[in-house]
Amino acid sequence: MIVFLQFLLRLLYRFGISNPEVLKTPGPVLLLPNHTSWWDWLLVGICLEKDWRFVTSAESAQTSWFHKKVMINRRTFPVDINSAYAVKHMAEYLQKGGRLVLFPEGRLSRTGSLMKLYDGTGFLIRKTNAKIITCYLRGAGRMKWTAHHNFKRCFPRVTAHFSEAFTPPRLENVSATQARTTMTNWLRDKMITQQFEVEMEQGPPTVPGAIARVARERPRFLVMEDATRQQLTYRRLMIGVDDGKFQK
Repeated sequence: MIVFLQFLLRLLYRFGISNPEVLKTPGPVLLLPNHTSWWDWLLVGICLEKDWRFVTSAESAQTSWFHKKVMINRRTFPVDINSAYAVKHMAEYLQKGGRLVLFPEGRLSRTGSLMKLYDGTGFLIRKTNAKIITCYLRGAGRMKWTAHHNFKRCFPRVTAHFSEAFTPPRLENVSATQARTTMTNWLRDKMITQQFEVEMEQGPPTVPGAIARVARERPRFLVMEDATRQQLTYRRLMIGVDDGKFQK
């Protein structure tokens, strides 16, 4: 089944994986991806060995039979997100050498970009000192199955980029609140840095190049008005630039 799903994703989304070797890191280890589409669990899951488990909400699993089937099975780690013991149960599993996948944003992105990270993730890192692997799902935010209203495509190119396994910083003589906040900010910095580095490597290196790429994808999108208040599409803007009409 995994081989078939990998073939299907490569066929539809030209799906690729960067640095898959890091996923063999022994536990305790936390894999922390960004969360932009309903299919992120599948995009990550087909890259993992069978002992990895996804943290899911036991409450959300009761929404329907489909949710229950997807969120409660041998590949998941259901927790009651409203319980104070949820983090404790995850910590106990990790301390026994477990490997967990957790979306630190806790919900789908409403903007297409990285949202606020819940500090419960920082507390979990602090408590377990588990190895940390971040994952940037590039292109997943362009899929149809997302919660934001930005530009989407039927079959965008999607790739999964895994970082090296990080050792969290050790914090001494700080309160639990300070440690939780510091760890959460440390994780956010790691995730933002990874996204920046991947985009600089694989995306357009300049602002004009980025504009030209978007113009090819959305030529009829209204992007600006000229001095006469005439609305300009990306296509018209690029024609004007090419003709030199917008040059000084």
